[in-house]
Amino acid sequence: VSGILQMNASDWRNKRIFDFNWRNFKSLTATYTNEPKEGFSVEMRQRYFGIRELEKSDTTKLTDYLDAVSLLLAARFIEPGDAAALSVISKRPIARIEIKDIADRAYTLDLFLPADASAEVYGRMTGGQLVTVDRDAISSIVRRRTYFVTTDR
Repeated sequence: VSGILQMNASDWRNKRIFDFNWRNFKSLTATYTNEPKEGFSVEMRQRYFGIRELEKSDTTKLTDYLDAVSLLLAARFIEPGDAAALSVISKRPIARIEIKDIADRAYTLDLFLPADASAEVYGRMTGGQLVTVDRDAISSIVRRRTYFVTTDR
């Protein structure tokens, strides 16, 4: 029990970045600083989700993608004034994921790559909270529009 009392406030927080579910999800927009044409928007189309910029998209890949985004966890919350984090986020973000819920509230995550080959990627959430996210988790949510193109046979 003594270990619990030694935890700081960040260790007690819910680690989910977006924390949305299928009932309150309205749309998702992914933008990429260096590849603006690879950005996309996900929204409801009749009975299923689709990508606004594509006439047809691979719904299995899209559902897996939305699951990965909804379950994305912060590895750690960064305390204000962390010099290493501030040097990384002083640059332009490489990507931005924005979720809108049915009440039109926006939740964002700006992603920044560290200068070294760290296993963590830095992020800035809505409200300015800085976080790190495992690089493997980020690789499943940083998808380009072309990833979702369906290959009908």
